[in-house]
Amino acid sequence: MNNKNLLSIIILVIFTTLTASAQSIAGKWQCSKEFIESLKLDYWNMQGYCKFKKDGTFKAKLHRKRFTKSSYGGIKQNKSVLVNIYGTYRIEDNQLSTTVTYNDVSCYVESLHDKNPYIDKQDEETNNMRMQAHREVAYDNEMNMSERIADNIKNSVVQQWNWRNKPLEVTKNGLTIDNIPYFYK
Repeated sequence: MNNKNLLSIIILVIFTTLTASAQSIAGKWQCSKEFIESLKLDYWNMQGYCKFKKDGTFKAKLHRKRFTKSSYGGIKQNKSVLVNIYGTYRIEDNQLSTTVTYNDVSCYVESLHDKNPYIDKQDEETNNMRMQAHREVAYDNEMNMSERIADNIKNSVVQQWNWRNKPLEVTKNGLTIDNIPYFYK
């Protein structure tokens, strides 16, 4: 056997090993409560999934639906939140490394204002500039708040999801990273 054939066999074995490791987590996994809490988003009741592809990329989608409920006679509202995360991963020696950048994360945080005062004028505001201006300021403040929250979420995701050589254990029904059950089937 010549050196060229030997080198080809070694490359094939290494590629097969890396591909087998990547394939072992390939597929759609539901996010566990522990995983969502690890992102430190400060939002409860979030759900999501992560799709690991065989080519070493992944996409995660987290969401929280909006709801309104009565609380001591009043109405309590929350904002719906949608987070999409794209990144790459690598598995070597049963250790997982991921890379996520700020531009790999998109986030939408719902504003509690359902009508844009610049577009949707109310009849009582027709001759009342002060009322219109007040509604515009409240709307602008809420939109700015939603944008700041979304930016904070993106920064938190980037900080928390850039893993380096975290121990990985794959079972039929779960994916444990650094001894924490992050994903399940």
